[in-house]
Amino acid sequence: MAPDVSDTFFATKKIPGAGTIVLQNTNGPCPLIAIVNACALRGTLAPRDFLLHDAAVDDSIGTTTTMTTTTGSEEDVGGVHVDGLLRAVSNVIMKRQAKDAEDANVQRTCADALEALPSTARGMDVNVKFSTCDGFEYTSAIGIFDACDLMLKHAWVVSAEEHGEATRDAVGRASYNALVERLIDLRTRVEESSRAPSTATGSVDSAAGVSGSSGKDVVVGGDGDDEYSRERAASSSTAGGHRAADNDDESDKLARAMHELMIIEDFLDSTRGQLTQTGVAEMRDTMRDGAYVIFFRNNHFSLAHKRDEQLYTLVTDQGYLHEPDVVWECLGGARDGEFVTATFTPFQAHVSSAPPPRAPTSTVESSSAALPADFLRTSSDDERRAADSANASTLTEAFASATIDTDADYAAALQLQFDAEDEERRRREAANATERQRVVANLGASRAQSSTTIPPSRTTPSHKNKSKSKSSDCVVQ
Repeated sequence: MAPDVSDTFFATKKIPGAGTIVLQNTNGPCPLIAIVNACALRGTLAPRDFLLHDAAVDDSIGTTTTMTTTTGSEEDVGGVHVDGLLRAVSNVIMKRQAKDAEDANVQRTCADALEALPSTARGMDVNVKFSTCDGFEYTSAIGIFDACDLMLKHAWVVSAEEHGEATRDAVGRASYNALVERLIDLRTRVEESSRAPSTATGSVDSAAGVSGSSGKDVVVGGDGDDEYSRERAASSSTAGGHRAADNDDESDKLARAMHELMIIEDFLDSTRGQLTQTGVAEMRDTMRDGAYVIFFRNNHFSLAHKRDEQLYTLVTDQGYLHEPDVVWECLGGARDGEFVTATFTPFQAHVSSAPPPRAPTSTVESSSAALPADFLRTSSDDERRAADSANASTLTEAFASATIDTDADYAAALQLQFDAEDEERRRREAANATERQRVVANLGASRAQSSTTIPPSRTTPSHKNKSKSKSSDCVVQ
């Protein structure tokens, strides 16, 4: 059962200088989308004709769903539902009816197309003919493209030059459905023949055995029996010859069936992409420059365009919604598969503006040269701590604000920071060692000076005391 797409939302994409197109998701009504995109690019449909708005769809297209607008302007189209696609295509068909009101064939085609239109929301069955790129079995659904004044083409064409005369003869006169039925019939015939025992040799041997026994009876039975036996033997030989001929004919038919089966299977296997060089060349030759056609390939309908002898298919994959420069894809030729912009110039992938990655380095000179000039210049411990704090803050802010786009940039930044910290640690250790040497030297000099100085004499006070004691002894009592 086909999936229900009545509530499916299809995104739209603004093409610079060309208009707005509908994009394709996983399960979408690709015939309707292809028609809407073709009419939008050639100017017969405006975005307001299929954007979401407050309006009930006409009952003539089989639904009365009410849609609500989600966009603020006619040109700013955010998306569309299947109902919007059906409404837009039905409006195109009715305009064609009004334009060619006197043409009975057009009126009949448009009436059949409007009747078949609702079923296209679930897809469309087509039967390709391999003889030409315009070859399709006509149905009322196919008439929708005629009613919208659009041609339907494919590039699955067989030719003797590309595939050989035998393949052209076996495939070229058939449609895809007829070819599949022929393939099934041939496979069944070959399988049945391989299972059935062969009867040709047994029939011939049986006939020979009957003739030989009759000959023996003739000899025993006399002249009359001999004549009768010769006639019977001749009759048996003739019948055996007919049976052998019939068996040979059946063998030839089986061989031809196996050969045809191999040819058809090889063609279908080698053209799985439903595209041949012959078909692409025929499409290009039969399309006028600037024309838009509906292109059928791989059971999918898309939009094809010819410009300066090059075929393009419209890129409607929803994965390219946010890539405005991917618009067309080249079909056939040396540029097959190449993406181009709306102006048909080659698509260039956007290059990041980040600076080129720097090679990591571990040398002290390069890391020191890359640091601020005052990063390694301090005069005291207080100044050094202040400078360290300021530089650490500066480095943190620099690394936080910088955008490191590659692993090489990140590794280089880390290496630079590590080298700076290592250099600062070495400088501090050297400064501390120098300071310790200076202190030790000063201390040694002080000790040497104190050991060479003569201390004051301690005999003077004793002499004075002694004289005093003598004078005190001379006291008259």
